[in-house]
Amino acid sequence: MDSQRPKKFLTIVRIGLFAGTLDITDNLIFNLLRGVTPRMVFQYIASALIGRSSLQLGGESIALGVVLHYTIALSWTFFFYSASRKLAVLSRRPVICGLLYGGTVYLCMNFVVLPLTRLPYAPRAMTMASRINGVLALLLLIGLTISLMVRRFAPPVWNGTTEHPPATGWGSARAYGGFSRGFCCYAMKRYPTPRTVSRCRGFAGSFSM
Repeated sequence: MDSQRPKKFLTIVRIGLFAGTLDITDNLIFNLLRGVTPRMVFQYIASALIGRSSLQLGGESIALGVVLHYTIALSWTFFFYSASRKLAVLSRRPVICGLLYGGTVYLCMNFVVLPLTRLPYAPRAMTMASRINGVLALLLLIGLTISLMVRRFAPPVWNGTTEHPPATGWGSARAYGGFSRGFCCYAMKRYPTPRTVSRCRGFAGSFSM
């Protein structure tokens, strides 16, 4: 198990860098359309740590913005990866869980993390379009991307294998089989023809547990 840790660490780093690159690419393209240069974007990110002085600095603040952005992306990737080791539903339902995780990231960043930083308040920059873009970016490019890539490249180990655990509840074969048998019983009572009875018995029997 110890020999696998460096490999898992590198996998997490790759996933975080990939998701972070998708997110910042969307950010840069969206802001270019509004006349905001990449330099200004990274300086604004850096201002979360050093305040408005980042806007007067040169390459140092740009580099700090890049490092800060990818540090945040890697942190969210690590959080999801760690949670997926404990919660089987994260690997069993990667799409819905990824979208929910992206929404959680948006709420945490905008209502918990950013208010605690030195980021300048810019009400004019927060238009409806920017908010929609910000939400979609975190839902799709951070949450969903991390979830799908963790499931694909770093699946959790269950019972000694990397196979995903069987679904339970309404998504399981047992639940679906129970529903199917109930439906077939209703069909046989409602339409008690020999053909219906024969087909329903064979169909319901295929879900017997």
